[in-house]
Parts: sequence; structure tokens; C-alpha cells
Amino acid sequence: MVMDVAIFGATCSPTQSQFVKNKNADEHAEVYPRAAKAIKERHYVDDYLDSLDNPDEAVELALEVAKVHATGGFIIRNWISNQRTVMERIGETNPTTGKRFVGEGGVERLLGIVWMPEEDVYTFSLNYSDSVRALIEGEVDPTKRKMLRLVMSIYDPMELVGAYVIHGKILIQDVWRGRTDWDEKVPLKVLGRWKQWLTVLRKMDHVNIPRCYFPGYDPVSYRSLQLHIFVDASKQAFAACAYFRIVDRERVRCCLVASKTEVAPLKPFSIPRLESMAAVIGVRLRKTIVENHSVQIQETFFHNDATTVLSLIKSDPRRYRPFVAFRISEILTMSTVTEWRWVPTKLNVADEATKWGRGPSFERDSRIMIGPLFLCDDQQE
Repeated sequence: MVMDVAIFGATCSPTQSQFVKNKNADEHAEVYPRAAKAIKERHYVDDYLDSLDNPDEAVELALEVAKVHATGGFIIRNWISNQRTVMERIGETNPTTGKRFVGEGGVERLLGIVWMPEEDVYTFSLNYSDSVRALIEGEVDPTKRKMLRLVMSIYDPMELVGAYVIHGKILIQDVWRGRTDWDEKVPLKVLGRWKQWLTVLRKMDHVNIPRCYFPGYDPVSYRSLQLHIFVDASKQAFAACAYFRIVDRERVRCCLVASKTEVAPLKPFSIPRLESMAAVIGVRLRKTIVENHSVQIQETFFHNDATTVLSLIKSDPRRYRPFVAFRISEILTMSTVTEWRWVPTKLNVADEATKWGRGPSFERDSRIMIGPLFLCDDQQE
């Protein structure tokens, strides 16, 4: 049997589509090298996502990509760009007003990331089913099942709001630890914190995160690009937050790249062990960022407020028991001792993810979005 179309919904269809797409690109790599590279590295099945420095480059590459696809019988359509001139020049006559990064059929259940090209920002769409909406508005009592459904429906792959979402996961763990049944009302000691968590969730519609790290930047400024990663841990969670820093026309600019948060295990661990686990996710986050960016990062700095971890990574891992030794070995494999810095707890932005206060602020100039103020100082200071 021979199939000349991909079966929608078949487990193997994405793999087959990827293979055919890449093979078609390879066959035209000599004539269209940039388009072939873009198709192989910037495509997932039939979705293409790319970013360029100016409209002329974007138009040229888009037309080449479309031409390469057309030779294989694939018509790429529904282009969308934050530059209307680009849309007109590539012949897109009916641009949409926004792009969802989740399937349209699941919008009522998923808090999907939405790109608004007019403003060139990411935002979060609070499109919920009536039952979930009633839970958010406090019209029904929360249960473990309802809490889990709401928290896990927040689609945020880069964890741009991870410092907030992690506290919802902590509340679920507290309910789980209390052996509350799935459809039983949560304890009163959890209910108050849950209501506080919901007050921040209701503001998520107003969160706007620029798609471009540094809007209006001078491309030359990326020669000074630095990556700063803050790590922290508490008895409830551990986290890492990553920021880019550039010197753009003699002005320091910083922005959030991604974060990674995890709830602490149910089994009790000492704070030094949890701090070492936070350091591990910090170096893993660095690896992910480096591998998935085309820009060259000149320097990387890790900031930690735990002197214990800083002492551990300066010593021989073989001196310690396997739990600590393995984690220190991973840290030293993916970073160097000279990249690690001590920072006071008050200046450690990852602290907002591990300790719940009034709740993090996601205003564009808040420290969770642009990092602590000392990053804007001269490097010598």
C-alpha cells in the first residue's frame, strides 16, 4: 500500500511530514541555502516561525521558503507578521489579528499564549469553560480535581509567568500531602492562599510580554550579549530565572528570556540539597537557551544566594555522598566555577518563585521581567 497524503491524527504522521519536508528542502539547498536551512530548523510540520532584522530580509526569505515548498506540492499560507508591509509584499491579503499557540479547538480549556502582531507582544488568553470560570470567580468551592485542572491548563512553555504558576502547584502539593480526596473541599488553611493566588490569575489578561527581547535595538549591541541566571530554593520549590543583558548605544538593557520552576519533592530534603537542585536546573536552563538561540552569548553568570552551594562547586565532588556528588558533577560539567557569583537574597529575583509574598508583578518594568536593578549598573560595579 502506498499513501500520497498524511493521515490526520495518525501517530506517525508528524514524523513522516517532517521527513518529507526536510528531504524536499535538501533537494533545493544548493539554489536556496537560506530557505532550506530555515525549513529544516524553523519548521515543525506545517508551522514556520522565524524572525529577522529588517522587512526586506523577511520578504526575501518568506518568498524563497514558499517557492521551495511549492516545488514539492506544499502551499504555505496564512502568513502573519508584525510588519504590514511584509504581509503586502508576500501577497497575504487577509491577515489575522492574532496567532494562538494552541489548537483552536482547545481554547475553552487552555490558557494559551497568544501573539498580537499589531503590538508585537505575547499575552495570555483567559478563555475558559463555564465550570472553570466559576472556579476562578469564586462561585464554586475548590477541590483537588478542580485546582489541578485549572493550574495545569496554564500553557506557558517558556515559563514567562513561572514565578506565579509555581505557587498554584505548591498549593496542589499541600492538598495532596493532606490526603484530601479528589472531590472533597480543600482545607481552610489552603483555601485562603488559593483565593490570593486567584486574585493574580484574574490579572493575567493584562500581561503583555514583548516578542522582541529588546525592541528598537541596534544589532551591533548583541556583541555584548550576556546571560544572567538566578537560582534559589526553599522548602516548597526551587527555581531558575534567566535574563539577557546588552549594552545598546551606551545604555544597559535587560529582559527575561525564560525560567524553570519545580515543586520540592514530598520527601523532606535539607535546604543545601534543594539549593544544589536549583543550581542544576540553572545550568540546564542555560544549555537550553544556548542551543535554541542563533545569537552568540559572550558571557554567562550564575547568581546564587546560598554560600553552601558556592562552596560545594569549589570542592571535589568525590568527597560527598552520591546525591550531592552527582549534582555538583553535573553543575561543573555544564559550567565553570568562575561563572558563579554570590548575590544577597533581596536581590535574587528567583526568590519570588520560591517564596510567596504579595505575588509577583508582571508589569514591563518589574524586576521579574527585566531583572534586578544592579544588572543595569556598570559591570565593574
